[in-house]
Amino acid sequence: MTKDNRAVIVENIVKITQDQTEIVRDYVIEEMPLTVFLNGQELVTMLCSPGDEYYLVLGFLSLE
Repeated sequence: MTKDNRAVIVENIVKITQDQTEIVRDYVIEEMPLTVFLNGQELVTMLCSPGDEYYLVLGFLSLE
C-alpha cells in the first residue's frame, strides 16, 4: 500500500521496446469495480483505483 492508501501490486508484465520483448516485474495500481446506485437502482459500474471513490461518484453524477 502506498501512503495515500491506494493498492499497489507487483505483477509480471511484458515490456516491449523497438527491438526486444521481455517479462519484468513491475508495480501496478490495482483496480476495483465500483457500482453506483441512485434511488435504489443500479446506475453504472466502473473500474477505478481504490481511494477517493466519493469524489469520483460526485464528479460522475455532476457530469451526467
